[in-house]
Amino acid sequence: MKEKEAIIKLRQKIVADTTEKKLLINSEIEGNIDDRMEKLNLTLASLDKCSKRDMAAIPSQYDNLAESERQLLEVLLHIIFLKDIPDKKYISFVNKTLNMILNKDQLIPILRARRDTNFTESTIKKIKNFTQRWSDSKFDKAVFKNIAKFLHGLVKKFNLKVMLESRYEKLEDLNQTLIQAELDMAHYKNTIDESKEELEDLLIRQRNSSDDLRSQYRSVSEDDARNEQVYKEIVKNLKKVEGKLFKSKVRMKNLFGDCLMLAVSITYLGNLTQEEKTLLRKSLAETLSVERSTEVSEYWHSDNENDNCKIFKKLICDFGYSEIFHSLSHLYNDCVFSEFVFTILNSPTTPIIFDSVGYCHDYLKHDIFVEQPSSVFASEYL
Repeated sequence: MKEKEAIIKLRQKIVADTTEKKLLINSEIEGNIDDRMEKLNLTLASLDKCSKRDMAAIPSQYDNLAESERQLLEVLLHIIFLKDIPDKKYISFVNKTLNMILNKDQLIPILRARRDTNFTESTIKKIKNFTQRWSDSKFDKAVFKNIAKFLHGLVKKFNLKVMLESRYEKLEDLNQTLIQAELDMAHYKNTIDESKEELEDLLIRQRNSSDDLRSQYRSVSEDDARNEQVYKEIVKNLKKVEGKLFKSKVRMKNLFGDCLMLAVSITYLGNLTQEEKTLLRKSLAETLSVERSTEVSEYWHSDNENDNCKIFKKLICDFGYSEIFHSLSHLYNDCVFSEFVFTILNSPTTPIIFDSVGYCHDYLKHDIFVEQPSSVFASEYL
């Protein structure tokens, strides 16, 4: 409920900010429009004040006009008549326009009416092209100078219109934001009112049944504690099972490849040094993986003989001979010893075990592997 009240405060702030921005934009729009219209009105007032002498300075014939005055006359023609003039009637309309300039009482009302006219794109382009080329300072005659000022004022009004369109779009976006914020506020207020009613009802029910609730709470707490303990045990056992399952899947995946590696170790590698065995097993493991798509344990890919030794120790313990490493704990990390023991356990014939100083001879032969096939130790040949 506190969260919803915070949302309502935020929405109220959005409404206030949006309203302020809306008023600001409206004020800016109205101010710009009033400013442009005031300048156009001042220009028309100046035109209206032109004296008879100023009017008499205007040539009555088109051919007697200066280049700038002719172009102004042609633009003014489109503003007055608001249509495209056919070529065969063009001169006639030019003369009509010149006559209107000579009669300012007829021209000024038309220009005043054109302040708010939506001109065609072609007419706007003609006006802009004229104002870009000719400023009002280029005209000596007062009447033409004021008409040029009026055209420049129209261009500023056109530019203002483009700017105002973006302002109106922003204003519309603000209106939409304002409407949405007000709708959201109404929604959250209704939600809060409903939540308050529900809360009051719950409080009444809680007061009426407080003893029962406390009793139920104690019972539920005890059940939760028991369930929590059971859950922890289940999770603990599940993790163990998952770990064993994962290891079993890995061993099953590598089973065929590991059998090949172990068979090769027993059958062909007995007369090699430990370093040579490690390198040959690594090469064989890579060949099986790449050329035969046969997976082997990661230990066979290692250059370290201790990694190879881990497999032999694991299998010896699986066979039930872990007491060997308890009795000869000082040999637990001896890779040669571990491989010797594994060879004796799995060799189908009499294996040759290299023990040049008789280090493990008596213990292995007479105490541990009494019932195993006989083994020949290298020390017996030395």
